Amino acid sequence: MSIVIGTGLDLAQDGQTSVSAFVVNPTLMRSGQGGGPSTPGPGYVTHTATGASLQEALSKYLITPYREFDFSHNAVTVFGEDYARHGVADAFDFVERLPETRKDQLLLVMVGHASSLKEANAGVEKLTPRGLQELIRHSNLSGLAYDSSELNAVNQVLSPSHAFVLPLIKLEGSEIELAGSAVFDHNKMVKELDLMQSRGVLWWLNQSAGTVLPISSRGFPKEGTVRIRDTTTTVHPVITHGHLTMFVTMRGNAALESVHPGVRVNSRYLEDTSKSCNQEIQKEMDAALAESQQARVDALQIGTRLYRQHPRSWQNAQSHWQDLLAHASASYDIQVQVIRTGLAQNSPFSVDSSKQVPHPSESGGTSQ
Repeated sequence: MSIVIGTGLDLAQDGQTSVSAFVVNPTLMRSGQGGGPSTPGPGYVTHTATGASLQEALSKYLITPYREFDFSHNAVTVFGEDYARHGVADAFDFVERLPETRKDQLLLVMVGHASSLKEANAGVEKLTPRGLQELIRHSNLSGLAYDSSELNAVNQVLSPSHAFVLPLIKLEGSEIELAGSAVFDHNKMVKELDLMQSRGVLWWLNQSAGTVLPISSRGFPKEGTVRIRDTTTTVHPVITHGHLTMFVTMRGNAALESVHPGVRVNSRYLEDTSKSCNQEIQKEMDAALAESQQARVDALQIGTRLYRQHPRSWQNAQSHWQDLLAHASASYDIQVQVIRTGLAQNSPFSVDSSKQVPHPSESGGTSQ
């Protein structure tokens, strides 16, 4: 049996579907004698098949000398950019019908062709799909990528908004990097977002914990950074006289992560930093809303919220929802407070110490 750990789907030049199956190679994964390092090189081999449909391409594996494929360990499915724009309905249908596929497998979009992942360097990981899992996990923790599990994507495409967002990755040389997000309307990719625009979408979707924001105020263009520790975002869409307005409320807290050496950290500075943080969040949310309106796709799940909160309003609005969304406005009430300073205040090396320890520059030197 061949254990499939990752799958790539591409659109061939003749419009057919090309499937790349990343299969574990046991001869390359085993440890050396005496517990030494394993054989150098990737721990998998790539098998490729092409057909008029995804099902036909997969059926060709049955008439090859390969062992029977086991998809129960498939951790990542990557859509090539052309395949994603053409439509992923066949892929969703396949993974939903195949009982052994994992509902928590990651769905990603690759700039260019998904088959190029066989040339990728996954860092310390011998398995590129495993490296992709780590990349998305780190991006989730830093507030740059959304939960792209199969279960979540299917739930969103079946929701009233009929839209979902997947992480967009690319190859820089042989290194895999996060490039932003791919926005889907129904089953087709319609827009690419850069990292900042992607983060704006995450604010709307309440998936922003761990985000690091730059702060700049009081004359310092690059004053420092804050890390968002926890936020709760509620969105209340209301239709009044034919106009859609989203009332956005966000509450949360953040930690001061780094500061400019010349800054005094005191209560006034923390207030100014909180204000700067709130302004940056609103700026990114506005940018995400503008991108969603320009593409005429409900990537922010506004329709789903209206359906849940005001079913009758949704019933009246769904026939012309895209027109309503394209001219919608938003009202923000954002209060994220910077409440943790760490060593920024308590370190004897800081300019302003809460323990009133004089800074070395003020005391004339280092105490003995």
